[in-house]
Amino acid sequence: LMDHGLLFGGTWCLDFGIQFTLGMPTQFEMDLKSNPTLRENTAEPKRAFGAHKIATVLRRNGWDIEVFDYMTSFTLEELQRIASAKINKNTKFIGFSVFTLIKSVDAVETLNEFVEWLKQEYPHIPTIAGGQHYGSTRCVNAEYHVVGFGESAILEFVQFIQGRGKILNWQNTPDGHKMLKANEHHPAFYQDTMRIIYEERDHIESSET
Repeated sequence: LMDHGLLFGGTWCLDFGIQFTLGMPTQFEMDLKSNPTLRENTAEPKRAFGAHKIATVLRRNGWDIEVFDYMTSFTLEELQRIASAKINKNTKFIGFSVFTLIKSVDAVETLNEFVEWLKQEYPHIPTIAGGQHYGSTRCVNAEYHVVGFGESAILEFVQFIQGRGKILNWQNTPDGHKMLKANEHHPAFYQDTMRIIYEERDHIESSET
C-alpha cells in the first residue's frame, strides 16, 4: 500500500506584529491592518494552490495524498470528522498550507485546537505547516515549518519522518517550532514542469484551473 498524507489548504494568514523572513510587511498589508473594511472585503477564504503543488510532487513520487481546501471555513468538529475518516495506518504526516492572511482570530483558534487534537489522538503522526513566510505559518502550531517553495523540501521531509534521511538545517524558533528555510537549503526554483495535477477527489472545477 502507498504511503498516505493529508494536506489542508486554502487559508490566508498574516501576523502584523513581526517582520517577515523576506522583509517588512508591504504597504497593502499595513493598510489591511488599519482598515477593517478593507480587511473584511479582501481576506475571504480561497483555494490556495500551494497544497496542490505539494500534492502533485508527492503523487508523482508514489504517495497517496488527499487535499482539503477552505480549511478555515470548517468547524472543529468537521475537521475532526475529516481526519478520523481519512487517517489510516499508512498516514505519515498531516500538512497545512498557509498563504498570507487568516482574517479571523476564531479561525486561527479552531485550527490550533484541531492541531492539538491531532497531537493527542495521533501522536505518532507529525504535523507540518508550509508557506512563504514564517510570519504566516506560525499561525498554525504544527511541529515542523517549511518556509519558501517546498517542492524539493517536502521530498526530503517525508524521507526524514520515516527515518530514511535527515534534514540537517532545522532552526529552532523562539516559539518552539522547527523551521526549515527551503529556498536556502532545498531550492525548488527549477522544476521539470510547473503543471499541477488534480485528481477527481480534489473537487476542482474546470473554471478553477
